[in-house]
Amino acid sequence: TDPIVTNQISSVPPTHDGYVGMQELKKSDIKTYSVNVMVNDTARYYGSENIIVRPNTDTALIIGMCHYLFTNNLYDEEFIKKYTVGFNKFKDYFLGTQDKVVKDIEWASKICGVPAGTIAQFATRLAKEPTTVLIGRTLQRADHGEQPFWALVVLNAMLGHVGKEGLGFEFSLGYDSAGATDKIAPVLKGLSTRIDEKYENIDGAPWKTTKNITIPSSRSIEALEHPGKEIDYDGTKIKLPHMRVAYMASGSMFTRHQDVNNIVKQWRKFDTVITAEPYWTSTARLSDIVLPVAIEVERNDINQTGSTGEYIVAYKPAIEPMGESKSDFWICEQICKRWGRGEVFSEGKDELGWMKEFYADASEQAKGLNLSMPSFEEFYEKGYVRFEKDNTETELYTRLAAFRENPAKNRLGTPSGKIEIYSPTIAKMNYADCPPMPTW
Repeated sequence: TDPIVTNQISSVPPTHDGYVGMQELKKSDIKTYSVNVMVNDTARYYGSENIIVRPNTDTALIIGMCHYLFTNNLYDEEFIKKYTVGFNKFKDYFLGTQDKVVKDIEWASKICGVPAGTIAQFATRLAKEPTTVLIGRTLQRADHGEQPFWALVVLNAMLGHVGKEGLGFEFSLGYDSAGATDKIAPVLKGLSTRIDEKYENIDGAPWKTTKNITIPSSRSIEALEHPGKEIDYDGTKIKLPHMRVAYMASGSMFTRHQDVNNIVKQWRKFDTVITAEPYWTSTARLSDIVLPVAIEVERNDINQTGSTGEYIVAYKPAIEPMGESKSDFWICEQICKRWGRGEVFSEGKDELGWMKEFYADASEQAKGLNLSMPSFEEFYEKGYVRFEKDNTETELYTRLAAFRENPAKNRLGTPSGKIEIYSPTIAKMNYADCPPMPTW
């Protein structure tokens, strides 16, 4: 993870107050490590000790660390017994009980390129001192991408820090000022994807009888290449649909899928590609119809800042939309009008009308929180409303703290309700490329 860089990113108006905590960490005497394929900006900022691994070998490194913790009695046996299931199968795996391959630090070193002594020192430090492990999301974007995440959860379970105040592991501190102090604030609503009940039976309600087909995004090009092909999916079988028309928005097949030449080849199998897009992207250039979309400074909208909820912000047109650009809302409403269902989509409101509704809902929430909000007209004129009171109840949030305190009452979403080191559910799927526990 590289939060010094990625915390500049936000899908909503950013406040960048996550950097305050980063500065405090830098001032402290807390030791930091960076496990990466390179020395990134965050590691340089903190002066971290860098553990450089070969790309996509993190799982081997972690399994070797688990073996080291177990054989040197550095793991938390009580935590494993109380909060996890399946440890014995994983233990047999890293001890080589079945395949006669011991997954120790020497084994891991040969795969990941980190010296065995460094692995031992790192594992010992994590076990003997209060530890937080921040996990970047790029690890998933590789072959067997679920494995390093699963392995890291298991490693943290063996360390026994999970759920202790400020310790354990965290997946989402790399962007959007996550980890900054929450404010006591209402939660802004957004447009619903459901048809309002007053329109449920209009015009025969075809949305009730049509089936929504869902496939993994990563299989969309394969669906073009092999429509009707049966594939494994989450323990079941599904058929890839025959896609003929595509409406593309907020993404690009050509930058998030592998083998671009094949994408271009399969792309031609669409009868029609419609793209709603502000910019002349590769997807737009290879579309039959491009609907130019207005950006934030060209339209009305309402949003809430970052992970803390400190501000509700009004987007107001600073300039007229460039060229023929229109907002996504306007475009979708016009399409629905051509189908005779414009009001079903808009519910009789334009963008400003929806802004007022969402603001009114937030104002009602604010009353219950003993907060006051200005009128919508005052808010729109000023451009924002700020909530300054810290939420002390969430200030010391720690992932799985409630689970650690009472695992029976606060069960996890797994079949066992616990951390599943070995998953019988996945084992039953019998997928060759998805073993039921962390595996190299």
